[in-house]
Parts: sequence; C-alpha cells; structure tokens
Amino acid sequence: MSRRKDISSFKKSILHHNLAAFWHTHQSVFKSLSPLIVSVSGGVDSLCLIHWLTHCLPESTVVQIRAITFDHGLRPESAAEAAAIHAQLLSWGVKSETISVPVRETVEATNEKEGSLSIETAGRLLRYQTLAQKALKYGAGVVLVAHQADDQAESILMHILRGSGLHGLVGMRPFSPWPVPQADGTIPNLQLVRPLLTTWRADIEAYAKLAGLDPIEDQSNFDLSFTRNRIRHAILPQLEGENPQIKRNLVQLGEITAADLEVLEQEHHLAWQEVIRFSTSDWVRGDVTRWRRLPLSCQRAVVRRAISRINPLATTISYEQVQQVVTLFTHGRSGQQTAGNTFFTAFLFYDDFLIGRGDPVEAFHVPQYHGKPQTLILSEGESSNSWTLDNKWLITTAPGSASPSQKTERWLQQGSKRLPCETELTLRTRQPGDYLQYKDSADEIHRKKLKSFFINYKIPQPLRQRWPLIASGSRIFWVVGVPHQTLLEQEVSTRRLYLRPK
Repeated sequence: MSRRKDISSFKKSILHHNLAAFWHTHQSVFKSLSPLIVSVSGGVDSLCLIHWLTHCLPESTVVQIRAITFDHGLRPESAAEAAAIHAQLLSWGVKSETISVPVRETVEATNEKEGSLSIETAGRLLRYQTLAQKALKYGAGVVLVAHQADDQAESILMHILRGSGLHGLVGMRPFSPWPVPQADGTIPNLQLVRPLLTTWRADIEAYAKLAGLDPIEDQSNFDLSFTRNRIRHAILPQLEGENPQIKRNLVQLGEITAADLEVLEQEHHLAWQEVIRFSTSDWVRGDVTRWRRLPLSCQRAVVRRAISRINPLATTISYEQVQQVVTLFTHGRSGQQTAGNTFFTAFLFYDDFLIGRGDPVEAFHVPQYHGKPQTLILSEGESSNSWTLDNKWLITTAPGSASPSQKTERWLQQGSKRLPCETELTLRTRQPGDYLQYKDSADEIHRKKLKSFFINYKIPQPLRQRWPLIASGSRIFWVVGVPHQTLLEQEVSTRRLYLRPK
C-alpha cells in the first residue's frame, strides 16, 4: 500500500476529522518533539492511529515516526502476531521494532519478594519503561498511545468501583506526564499523548473498514478474569440497559472533574512545597506540624502523592490506605508506624513524618557511624587528621568551609567542639550508661543521660543507634554535630574537632 494512497474515502470519517483537528491544534508540539514514538499493539485502535499518521498527514508535514510493538509472551500465537504487525508497518514505510517483555517472569519475581503484582500491571509497567527507553534513545519527546473514548469510560467506571477520589474520576488526559518511573526511580521528561481519546470505538472500526485494515484481535481481551474485560463485556452493557448514554456521561464526568481538579491541584502543589523536607524514590519526609495545619483535602493529597512516588506499581491508591496514614499523622505518637502494604510504611517521629520503604535512616541528612570504636588521641601538636563517617560526612582536626550543596538537619551544626588534650577519646555509638555533663543557669554541674539528651532534641529513634559520639568511658564529650551551649568545655584546650561534609 502506498503511503500516499488516495485518502478521499477516509476524509469523511469521524476518526479523520478528530485526528486532523488534534494534529492541527498540537502540530507545533509534535514537530518540535520529533521523532514521535507510537505504541502499536496491532489491535484496531493502534493500527488505525499509525495508519492515519502514515497516510493522512499533510504532505508538508516533516516528522519522523517510529513504531514499537510488544510481544508479552502470554499466548502461543503472540510472537507470530508481533511479526505480522512488524511486516505490515514496514510495508507502510514505518520504522518499526518488536520487543519481547518478560511479563510472567516479572510477576513471579516481584510476588516472591514483596507482594501481589497482577499480569495487567506488570505488562503496563514494562511497556512504559521500554517506551521511555526507546524515546530517550531516539531523542523523542512524546509517545503516542491509542486509548480512545470507550477506554476512557471504562477507566472512569473502574475507578468508581474501586472507590477512587477525584484523580480517578478524571480518567486519562490527552497529554499526561510520564506515568511510571524507570528502574532507577527517575521520571523521564516525556509526555504521553492520546490523540484518539475523544473518538469512540465504533468510529475507529468504521475507519478500519474504509482503509481495508485487518487488525489483530487479542483473545485475552475477552477473558473475564481481568477487571477491565468484565467492565467492558458485562457491567457496562448492563448499565446501558438502564441508561444508553452511560458511556458518554462517564466521559463527560471526567471532563468536568478535570477542570475542577486543575484548580484544586494548584493548592495541593503549594501544600507539598510547604511541608516536604526530603523526597526520593524510596523516602518522602515532611514537617508534620505544618501538615496538620493543612485542610484535609491537602493533607490527603500530600499523602497520596508520597505513596505514588514510593509505589509506582500501584494503579490505584485506596481511600483506606490514605486514611490510615492520615490518622497516624494526625493522632499518632512519636515512634509509631503503620504499614500501608508491602510497598511502603509510614512513620511518625516527633516533628517528622516519613513514607517510604527500606531503612528510615536514609531519609535524614545526618552523619552516621557503623564501624568499631576508634581511639582518638588529640594533642596540641598533632598534625591534621580526619575520620570518615557514613552518609558523606567527616570528622577532622582541620577547619574547613561547609559545602553549599550539603543540606543539614535542624539538630545539626557543621561546627566544631573543643575537647580535652590529655584525655583518651573514642569515636563510637551509644552504649548503656552514657551521660553528658552540663552547667545550669547557676553554674552548677549536672549529669544528663544520653537518652534524655536525644529526647530533648527530638532526634528520631532510628538515628540514635548510629549517631557518632566522642566519649571517654561513659562520658560523652560531643554528640557529633549537635550544638549544646551548656555542655562543659575544657578551658585548657585549644584543640577542636570539626564536622563537615565529605
């Protein structure tokens, strides 16, 4: 088939009208972000989309198109179907690749380690990660997928049945940020584009007949063990018996909700910026006092956003999961935690809340020490020396400027401590019986248990076991980096230890 076949028979189709309008509105975006990556399953939706792009774009359009087809290996015939799609695309002059994705292997490996992952979710995750890799490889800025209006109605209904909030009622958007992170936790700077989102399946099938296309019908689309298939083939037809316009009404609900949510999300974004202190793919940490001052909508939005960062495999985040965390942060005591599922845990530590997975210590920019005790003999004439701590910190006898890129915690001071020259000191972590000496306002000397010191400074429990200390016997001369003006200084010493980033 010629790429520039006479398209007069297509021009009267609703699909052509919708895609032509979509392209005209966004052509500057597509041209600036060329090449375009198109995900092609071989089903009627994606086949019509790639056909239109390769046959119906204006002659003046200069844009590269690359098609990516997936073989999920879930059916015996999948490899042959993928090969047939590839051959069809090549005949249209489309640069095409077929990629096998290990769906079953991913499900088995994930479920063995950390919980339940469905075939549907694993397939979606692997497809999007692969599409992102290919887009970045070829310098593309957008990836086109063939979700259409019936898919939108099904998605919104599925979210309603699961008890979703406003984000679920919105459904899919024509332009979206990239939906899943890569394996290293980073979010690619790509846009996911759905040009067919306003076109109904019946209109797409009509275009396929006009174009003489022979799409592949994946038989798994009729397997009622999958939620979406039950909605498509059983639930929606029953609802249409009550209201023939149910699918259009669901799509309309998504449009109304999207407009309202756009305003609300501006407030949610400001709330996130207000309370979050630290955020990676494994941990989100925030100021619980500021969080408690937020309206309930913003509180829930912060929690939901944090969970979605930690758990990119989740297609939905339930009300119960969010509310369990909200209750902990609102009424909990320091040291309490709640496991939302196998993918994340929420903690409350004094003024901090944490949502993440792994070791909560990783959410703090503090020096840590895991090694054996080291003897530090400091004399007035000693040359410069240093001792390496974990988490990219140093203790050194030489002063140095602080790194402007190193974030420090509210208990931490990148300063120094004057220490006795004649005393043999040890670098270690806490031990039973540890204490500090300090002066009160009347210059009387008192002892304070190290445990009380940590509590007074609101240092979270997980950090205490790894906090580096400078000690002589059970007496602590320096809780490294923590300023304490009333701790006894040694008047005769001019020797200091300094804490600074490595």
